[in-house]
Amino acid sequence: MSNRLYEAIKKDASNVLDERVTVRVLIIDDYEDFRLILASELEDRGAYVTQCASGNNAIQLLKSGEEFDLVISDYEMPDGNGLSVLEYLYKVDHEVKFALYTSYPNLTIPIVYKNFLGTFLKEDLNKVVELVVSLRG
Repeated sequence: MSNRLYEAIKKDASNVLDERVTVRVLIIDDYEDFRLILASELEDRGAYVTQCASGNNAIQLLKSGEEFDLVISDYEMPDGNGLSVLEYLYKVDHEVKFALYTSYPNLTIPIVYKNFLGTFLKEDLNKVVELVVSLRG
């Protein structure tokens, strides 16, 4: 990740998250740097964050019974993509909120999921972070 993108993401997250949050968030992304930036910003403000590097790992974690208020997932990953996680949640748990981020500006999702919060571009991290802020207790 370029230093410029890192600084822009960090600045956006810092501006949006000015209050502590108390939500349980699962971040799924095969790109470790992006996961670490987002997790760090949320944890600094009190969120409980768990990270997974693939959709399949996340599904196994969800099957184990760990509960989350929000799942934030990248769309494209080599070992189970974000859509596979959304399909799993659609089948078993309609209460978990789900947000998908991607590098594809015109991505459409073929699933209607009650708590699907939208698709966001990776460059618009501040919008993803605003979701977490809106869920704080």
